[in-house]
Amino acid sequence: MNAQEKTLTTFDGLTLRGKSWKPDGAPKAVVVLTHGQGEYVGRYEHVGAWFTQNGYAFYAYDLRGHGKSGGPRGHIPSYEAFLNDLEAVLKWAQAENAGRKIFLMGHSMGGQITLNYVLRRKPAIAGVMVTGPWLKLAFDPPAWKVQLGRVLNNLWPTLALPSGLTMEMLSRDLAFLNSMPEVELYTNLVSARMGTACMEAAADALAHAAQFTTPVLFMHGSADQATNPAGTREFYERAASADKTFKSYEGFYHEIHNEPDRARVLADMTNWLSQH
Repeated sequence: MNAQEKTLTTFDGLTLRGKSWKPDGAPKAVVVLTHGQGEYVGRYEHVGAWFTQNGYAFYAYDLRGHGKSGGPRGHIPSYEAFLNDLEAVLKWAQAENAGRKIFLMGHSMGGQITLNYVLRRKPAIAGVMVTGPWLKLAFDPPAWKVQLGRVLNNLWPTLALPSGLTMEMLSRDLAFLNSMPEVELYTNLVSARMGTACMEAAADALAHAAQFTTPVLFMHGSADQATNPAGTREFYERAASADKTFKSYEGFYHEIHNEPDRARVLADMTNWLSQH
């Protein structure tokens, strides 16, 4: 396995930190990951290793405002900035893997970004895998809090508050979560702009799901306390893709790839990839 770090510059001048994992030989295909809210690339070292061991190249990056990338923590100037950043990373992966099929992968907020990117930008990719995508939350935010967020989005868009997510909500394997490198890079901050933009983007993705025609694998834990499996099921049922799969994991929490039986989840991913 060959792992390399990469620094990209965003359209608006920020530093975007990425990393690639490549097998020793030519890759079967390429997977480009967009992580979830608060995360960073280092939380996917085991995922990158899994893909390379199975012959795939794996690319990931720290979202702006996350990890080692630039920008205020948990903030975006606009939702389009997320899509532009993903496009830059996709171009990086394409440039290094000419002629190889490329698949997009997204977790949680990254799943939402990935689905919206495909819907809005229609990239030349072979397929999509999303885990626990943020399409509907597992809880209903108080109406006053939603309205306050909209007001602050206009008056103080950079104001960032804790998301309310805890490690106990993400996985039943807390020891594994705490063993990850550079845990201090994790942030649970969400700005008024990012929170409002993502809520609107989740609704927009569901509203346009019937326009989704790309081969896609949806994966969700039934006991997810962050995002609602019903939202994923709804997108799956509405999607126009003739090649779509929905897999539910009974009793799994939000980060199904970090659960005690994560090997089964990762195997399901590579099995799906091998069919495409």
